[in-house]
Formats: sequence, C-alpha cells, structure tokens
Amino acid sequence: MAFDPGKYFVEDWTTYQDKGVVVYRFRDDLLDEFISDFILPFRLAYVSTEEIVSGVEHGYWSRKQGIANQLPTTPMIKSGEFSEILVYFLSLCFRCPDVNVYPLKWLWKENPNTPMHLSDIAMAKCEDCHNPSEDDYLYFVESKAGATPLPKVTSKSVMNDGILGALDDIVSRASKMVTFLIVKFNKEKNYEMADRMNRFQETVKVKYQRRFNAAIVVDSKSLDQHINNTTQENLDKARRLRVELFAIPIAHMKDVYERVLVEAQNT
Repeated sequence: MAFDPGKYFVEDWTTYQDKGVVVYRFRDDLLDEFISDFILPFRLAYVSTEEIVSGVEHGYWSRKQGIANQLPTTPMIKSGEFSEILVYFLSLCFRCPDVNVYPLKWLWKENPNTPMHLSDIAMAKCEDCHNPSEDDYLYFVESKAGATPLPKVTSKSVMNDGILGALDDIVSRASKMVTFLIVKFNKEKNYEMADRMNRFQETVKVKYQRRFNAAIVVDSKSLDQHINNTTQENLDKARRLRVELFAIPIAHMKDVYERVLVEAQNT
C-alpha cells in the first residue's frame, strides 16, 4: 500500500479502555506531509488516472476539472466521505492488514453528492475460494464524522450513530453487501474478486468470521464529548454483539478535509 497511515497515527488502547474504544491519534506535526501523501490515494478512491487522462485526450475536460467533476461539493458528503476513506486506509494498516478484497466503493458512485449504498466500508479475506477456511472473514465499518467542535454543553455523540449503524450492518446490510459486491465485480469481469466474495454467501458449508466496527473521525477538541456521551445502552450493545469501536481525532478537521479536497484536484 503506497499510503502508510502508520507514519501518521499512533494506537492508543488505554485512554478509553473502560469504554472499549481504541484511539488512533494523529501526529499534528506531520500534517503537511500527511496531506501530501494522502491526496493521491484519496483522489484515486473516486476516479482513476486512466479515466482522467482519457477525458483530457478527448477534449472533455482539463485534468483539474475532470477530477473536480468526481469529488463531492456538499459539506455533509465531503466530511462523511473524507472520514470513510481515511478509515478505509487506516483499517488496511492497523485492523485488517491481511484482507485481499478491499474495493474502493466510491469509484462506483453515480452522483458525487449522493452517498454510496449499504455498508460504508466492506473488505474480506479469502485465500482460496475453492478450499474455504474458517479463518476467512468479512470486515465491515460504519463510519461517522464530526468535523466541527461540539458546544460545551451537549449530549451529542456520533459514536452513538456509529454503533447503531454497525447494528444495521449486522442485521441486514452485511449479507446485502456481499451480493452487491459479487454483482459489481461480475459486471467488471473481475471474476477473481467475485469468486472470493461468493465464498461468503449465506449457503456456504464452511463457517467464516464476521468483524463489525463503528468508527468516528472527529475534531480533536470534541473527542472526549463524543466518547463520554456514548450511552451505556449502546456501549453494552456493542460489547454484546462484538462491535469494535475506534476513534480518529484530528485538530481542525474541517480545514484538513477541505484542504485535501482542494489539493486532490491537482494530482
């Protein structure tokens, strides 16, 4: 993986251990290097270089405009998808480094300002679809963003929203996502990936694992509030259903994602 989040984030298992939340703390001193390193992988999550070059060669757009056409412009989608794409790469680095199915689902978006269907992030490990193993697993994340600081007095917590979304993954979206990915890979004639996902159909005989997660990417000033305002009921649900919780606090998060979106247009 060209982009290595391990350079920019440090795992913290202790601060919110009582709530079961792992924190990935951003190294603020490396902000400029992070953005320089992240803007190309971020852009490639939306549009390939081949697609942009083809449009330029045919006179459809300038390179910059061709990229801008694919990026979101509404604040909620910009914030939400920055969160999702960052969590995607962080997951590959820290949480599921052995997966071999890891689609950039944002490439399939039909409208830049409309969110993608079903699970925010879905990945899988299947070494041999013809000889499946009980070590094979599906990995899902419900990602929520909180780009601006919370007021001093509030009961809001995007972690509550993340946990409830992860429960939706467990109840219904996970199986739908497997079918969705098989259909997408098959349409693209990517039969190797389609076969690996087909291993996870509900009719399979060899058991596999399912790993569910709720992640938040928030302005670092409000991290304590987002964690401490998570209801005990939701924390208990997460523990009971084995939903893993993690958080990524970033100082001045809104300024950071706006800068990434602007600079990505020049890649």
